[in-house]
Amino acid sequence: MKKRTMLVIGAAALVVVALATGGDEETTTEEAAPQEVVAEEEATEVTEEETVVEEEAAEEEAVEEEVVAAESENALGEVEMRPLMNGVGTEQIGEYAYVASSKDVITEENLLSFFENEADKYEDANYLVIDLKDGTGFSVISGMPMLTYGVFNAEEMTLKEQWETIIVDTDSGTVSGTLHDGVAADKALFAK
Repeated sequence: MKKRTMLVIGAAALVVVALATGGDEETTTEEAAPQEVVAEEEATEVTEEETVVEEEAAEEEAVEEEVVAAESENALGEVEMRPLMNGVGTEQIGEYAYVASSKDVITEENLLSFFENEADKYEDANYLVIDLKDGTGFSVISGMPMLTYGVFNAEEMTLKEQWETIIVDTDSGTVSGTLHDGVAADKALFAK
């Protein structure tokens, strides 16, 4: 009996509240709907603004990290660590070291110095490219004291033609080159 009395009192209270606030449920539901939509729109706007702010902060942080770690000078020139992207350019799969240099800098002394003292700084890179800024360049597999010299494709960061393989022997202090088959002798940097 007590439970029924409590239910009746509760139902009566709801009816009194409904009458005091405007009456029927349809009006209350219709009035609440626009408020809910506005609240949802405001929440969406805040979420979108937060996302944009977070993305901008992440981009700024990535650029700062790139600038701090990207550029350094060594015996061969200025080195930049760059992202190595997958074939469609949507995902970073590693990184490579890019060196802007010139033929004047690529001497036996500088190659020996680089492979003795500096190459290990870039061993985590997938590879190293040296752009001589004259249409030629080098490709170096990370950790190997061996360079391949030839026609450099600056857009793809690869060699279009390979002319010479250069071995840097830090133990004996020598640099030697071997021309590839069919390459004219005037293309050699170190081959004799």
